[in-house]
Amino acid sequence: MNLSIDIGNTRLKLGLFENNELLDMAVIATTSESGEIIAYIKQHRGIRNIIVSSSGKRLKNLSSLSEKIFVMELNHNTPLSFKNLYRTPATLGTDRIALAAAANSRFHGKNVLVIDTGTCITFNFVNASNQYIGGSISPGIKARFKALNSFTHNLPLVKFENKEPVSLTGNDTKSSILSGVINGAVAEVRGLAGSYLNKYDQLKILLTGGDYRLFEKELSGLSHSKKNQIFADPNLVLYGLNAILNFNVK
Repeated sequence: MNLSIDIGNTRLKLGLFENNELLDMAVIATTSESGEIIAYIKQHRGIRNIIVSSSGKRLKNLSSLSEKIFVMELNHNTPLSFKNLYRTPATLGTDRIALAAAANSRFHGKNVLVIDTGTCITFNFVNASNQYIGGSISPGIKARFKALNSFTHNLPLVKFENKEPVSLTGNDTKSSILSGVINGAVAEVRGLAGSYLNKYDQLKILLTGGDYRLFEKELSGLSHSKKNQIFADPNLVLYGLNAILNFNVK
């Protein structure tokens, strides 16, 4: 079995795989200690290979996670099943590399756009020639709320639970912030995704990240053809890490 470890900005996710099948997934709040990971490994003694991706803090004592298990840390020098054409590969986040790997694994030889709606909203494009081209980065939902609060004197920090509809026209400060942040982010993602759909033939779109449900319904209306399909998967980074690990342990 393989273990994928995704260390994000706010949480650490573990994905246990048998070949390409996700058997189990766990979330750990802290990213500063490896004790909980070691405990997880001991509970699943069939683990033979581990891959680690760090977008946040790095694990301490990575090499001592477990004996007799192959451990690799993803970086810009890791061999990949696709060609990375990013002009500054050393600055490319490992989470984005993993998303590109997931796209290439699921739709090899197709144009694939991966939209990650986490701490940042990132677009990542892999073309039909299996080349990672790049994409875009903008603030995620929580970052936009925090920015309004941090860079102004009077605007409050608004929390959005994604349980209530957001009006187009806010009639107080809170509803105006909700309208600007949520409707603005949705319009941004719809607009960029639409531009990719107009530019690339038979485009597949993969949607992931903590806020993916907010955008899933909005993006579904963009696809008017079976050739252009949209798929949502909150564990896409874990799948991509597993694909990279399988490619390197063959």
